[in-house]
Amino acid sequence: MKDATQLHIRPARPEEAGLFYTPHPEEDKRLGTVGHVRMDFGRSGNEFWHTWWPRGPEELNSPAFKAELQEVVDTLRESVLKNRFAMERFCYEHGGKISGGWTQNYGYIVETERYRYCLRCNPSPGDYNGYLAVYDLAVQRQNMARDKSLVGRVTYANGDAQEFTDADEFLRCVQEELPYRPTTGFRYEVLTEGVPRHAHKRSANSYGKAFRLNVEGSDPRYSFHHVGTDRSLYVFEAPIDMLSFITLYPENWQRHSYVACCGTSIQPVLQMLEQVPQLGTILLCLDNDEAGHQASRRMREQLDARYSVERLIPENKDWNDVLPLSGENAQGFAMNEMR
Repeated sequence: MKDATQLHIRPARPEEAGLFYTPHPEEDKRLGTVGHVRMDFGRSGNEFWHTWWPRGPEELNSPAFKAELQEVVDTLRESVLKNRFAMERFCYEHGGKISGGWTQNYGYIVETERYRYCLRCNPSPGDYNGYLAVYDLAVQRQNMARDKSLVGRVTYANGDAQEFTDADEFLRCVQEELPYRPTTGFRYEVLTEGVPRHAHKRSANSYGKAFRLNVEGSDPRYSFHHVGTDRSLYVFEAPIDMLSFITLYPENWQRHSYVACCGTSIQPVLQMLEQVPQLGTILLCLDNDEAGHQASRRMREQLDARYSVERLIPENKDWNDVLPLSGENAQGFAMNEMR
């Protein structure tokens, strides 16, 4: 680990709760689990008792791993693991509630180049206060590569289809093909656990009236999206606008979260906020027309009490219209008050 002081600790997402508890040994093997540290602060709340419990092959518990584990724990001891009161305050300020356990637990994740550290916190006295599970990412990737489920599928008008198990590759394909492929239509499907949840069609014809529509039966909660690591969420009407925006502003785009509503419904936004509880700033990038302005006002009214809400308005009608101007040094957007 290059610098322990640069550790980034983030609250866990609800669907990550399973990483903080001991699963079946076969699941431990699949996840590349090294083991976990069990910790408590004693009666006074200011002690620090800890025990290491191995859960993987002995070769994973290498000297290099032990040295990094010590660095990570020492760094966490300066904040969330300082004492029971510090843990309670940290959980209150950072969220991260996860299900499981007889009382409310909180989960936080730290990732280094080789390992993922999952800290489960229980600031209640009279019980163990923390469990730090550690996963070897290299082993996990090897195992996952043999058993990946589909995350997306694209279909072209000529019948050609392509399936993806890597979310970034799927997003990259849609970003490249959706605006420009010279076909009469393009379809992509978002899948979870290999099951189609949401599909969207967009024509790419050069002449005549274009169309965009969601396929019947699509679940709006699984609209086209990307989950990042920071606290910002960018909201768009259409996937093409989301991808155009990323093309215009590609620097560190993976850190941010994005969602395309495939319309002006707030439902996909609410689903993202539930799925990624650390989000704090919402940037409404809806179209620069009356429908976009009205939808932005409605969303702000619902979200303003709990989140910081800003409006990014494209220079033209939408972000896809701005994209051709990027070579002409177009500013792209203006930060304006709600219209």
